[in-house]
Amino acid sequence: MSTAATYANRGIRVNAVNPGLVKSEMTRKLWKTEQAAAMSSQMHALGGLGEPDDIAGVIAFLLGSANNWITGQTIGVNGGPGARETVNS
Repeated sequence: MSTAATYANRGIRVNAVNPGLVKSEMTRKLWKTEQAAAMSSQMHALGGLGEPDDIAGVIAFLLGSANNWITGQTIGVNGGPGARETVNS
C-alpha cells in the first residue's frame, strides 16, 4: 500500500479489513433459510457465517495503540473459504 509508505513517517498507519460473508440485513437472503445457511456455512473452513462483531474486533485491534508496528496490511476476516478449497482439492 503506497499510502502506508507515504504517511508512515508521520506516525499514520494505513490498513484495510477485507470482510467475508457476515450476517446482516444485506446478506439475509444468503442465510435466512436453514438450507441457505447450511450452504453458506459449508463454504467456510471455520463453518457458520461471520457476525458483525467478528469484523469489528479486527478493526478495534488495528486501532489499538499496542499495534503500532502494523501498517500497509489487508487483513481478511472471512472464515477461511480459501482454506476450505485447499483441503477439498
